[in-house]
Amino acid sequence: MHALLRNGPLAKGLLLAVGLLIGAAAFAQAGSAPSRKDLERVAELNRRSFDLRKDHPDSSMALAREAIILAGGIGDTVGLALAYKRVGLVMSRRSDLDSALWYYRKAMVLEERVGHRKGMMATAQNIGEVLKKKGDLDQARDMYLVALDLGKALEDDEAQALAHNALGATYQRMGDFDLALDHLFKALEIRKRTKDKVGLRASYLNLGNLYFAFDRDAKAQEYYHYYIEAARQEGSSADMATGLMSLGNMLERKAPMQALAYYDSALVRYRQVQNKVGEANTLLNMAGLRTTQRDHATAMLEAEAALDLHEKAGNSRGIGQAHLLLGKLERLQGDLPAAEAHLQKALHEFNDSGNKAEVPNVIDQLSLLRQAQGRLDEALELIKRYQEMKDSLFGEKQTEQLAVAEMREKYDAEQRVAEIQELKAAKALEVEKQERRTWERNALIGILLLLVLALSMLMRDLRQRKRLARQEHALYEQRINGMMRQQEIRSLDAMMEGQEKERKRIAQDLHDRLGSMLSAIKLQFSALEGRIEALQQDHRKQYAHVFSLLDEAVGEVRRISHDMVSSSLARFGLRGALEDLRAALEAPGKLKVEMSLFGLDERLDQRVEIATYRMVQECVANALKHAKAGQISIQATRSAGTLNVIVEDDGVGFDTKDVSEGMGMGNLRQRAAAIGGTVQVDARPGRGTSVTIDIPLA
Repeated sequence: MHALLRNGPLAKGLLLAVGLLIGAAAFAQAGSAPSRKDLERVAELNRRSFDLRKDHPDSSMALAREAIILAGGIGDTVGLALAYKRVGLVMSRRSDLDSALWYYRKAMVLEERVGHRKGMMATAQNIGEVLKKKGDLDQARDMYLVALDLGKALEDDEAQALAHNALGATYQRMGDFDLALDHLFKALEIRKRTKDKVGLRASYLNLGNLYFAFDRDAKAQEYYHYYIEAARQEGSSADMATGLMSLGNMLERKAPMQALAYYDSALVRYRQVQNKVGEANTLLNMAGLRTTQRDHATAMLEAEAALDLHEKAGNSRGIGQAHLLLGKLERLQGDLPAAEAHLQKALHEFNDSGNKAEVPNVIDQLSLLRQAQGRLDEALELIKRYQEMKDSLFGEKQTEQLAVAEMREKYDAEQRVAEIQELKAAKALEVEKQERRTWERNALIGILLLLVLALSMLMRDLRQRKRLARQEHALYEQRINGMMRQQEIRSLDAMMEGQEKERKRIAQDLHDRLGSMLSAIKLQFSALEGRIEALQQDHRKQYAHVFSLLDEAVGEVRRISHDMVSSSLARFGLRGALEDLRAALEAPGKLKVEMSLFGLDERLDQRVEIATYRMVQECVANALKHAKAGQISIQATRSAGTLNVIVEDDGVGFDTKDVSEGMGMGNLRQRAAAIGGTVQVDARPGRGTSVTIDIPLA
């Protein structure tokens, strides 16, 4: 065990630790036992420190240090080890990984000394987490195996599940899919057996991440949906946000608009539970995706907001990542001094917090910045440094998947080296040519002045003509686009108008055909009112006629009701009707409709299918008529006892506080309420609209 704890302590906290150990030794030599009151005080300080670790890290740290002083003074070894772990926990959350590792190892030494196996098990797990954050995957794996062995010896199911889960995540980062899957499924089996709902959600999420990391998107999406559904049932908005974030990550390359919609939904939920770190990480993901789409202005705003949140939370790793992205954005927009400042801050944050795995990314961006500044020799040196750091991180024990990724990065770096070499050669050649041309330019300066004057007049005329041609072409395209948009709107209006005419026709049939029959029945019964006693003897014909009219009325109602049911719904169910709707709406180049249907292979109750289809129609109509949307996303997920429908668009959006609820939203809420469902609307100006419908199926 001591072999795992050989690293020397950092300077931070060394003097305090030595003093406490000396005090503890002196107290032990005195031979007096700590009082129960003092032991309870140490336990209370440790408990309060743990409770405050997320929202009030400074207070948590102060309480843990107070516990260290008291426990060291009374010789409470177990309490002292726990206090060290409380400090390590705060340090880890602040990304001060070297300090966290030092405190955890001090706790392990104390727990091993007194044979406190349960404490050693938890500490081994903590050390493994810090080592994994630092990128020391082999050492992290060894610590998780220690925690697993101790959990088995103590027959602690929860500890074994945690260790299996951590091992699965570690093997995933090492590129060993089979071992990762084996450990994650072992954790899942334990949590199912022990009915650990929180742990079960974590297992679903980790399995989704594993399948996604190895490009098995279908299985990844399946487990992400399991995770989101479990979080929904438990009412955990924060976990739902995490699941939506994971789906967004998976869809970034294939469906960026849908990924942004998931990120936006996650952002709303993180803000609801006031999870600042989650909110900041979501904003960074959104900013990174917008950077790839060249929406630099929006990406800059989101990255700056993420930086502010990470700074308030004291999250060094998040601060570094935000500065790294801002440096890249400033370089792409041409503000090279600002890019330099951000990248130097990112490098400082990662170095100070021990996040060595992030440093190569900063070096890579600095090399691109030096190239943009024309400092080609420095750019070459930085690329070589980047390659060396990547080699030292991955080492020689690369798996096939990691080797391919590393080879691709090396190839990109080599291409950039060749590009810089070409730039240097071109620059040298240009200098030589420039010197040779100097004397020619001096001899021809008079002629060139005349030519420049003539050419400038000619160029001005050509530019004027090109500008006019571009303006005419732009106006032509605007007219064509306007005509296309008007044609689409007229088509959609015609469709909606046809539906309205159908409703009016049904109302007219009910009034004219069925109403007249019922009126005739009323008259017949009125005629029979005074002769009830002799009905069977004197008025059999009239009685038979009345019942004949009733039969016709019933048949007419049945025919009208049949006409009201959509043919697609009746034949193919909700899935078929929604797919028909998508096919009818999509117009290439003008309107894109994305659809994701999960769990709709089996038919639902007809009333639920009709109501759901009508609500989706209403949402789509609103998006086309009012939101001016160019892209619509329809997602329907059926899980145990619930049907969840999300309709999102990239239109102009609106402020829900300033706009009163019209007939469209009123119809939606009435339809949903009729089948026991609810409707939630999330909209902001310029950010599109998201409508979420939840319908119980039990």
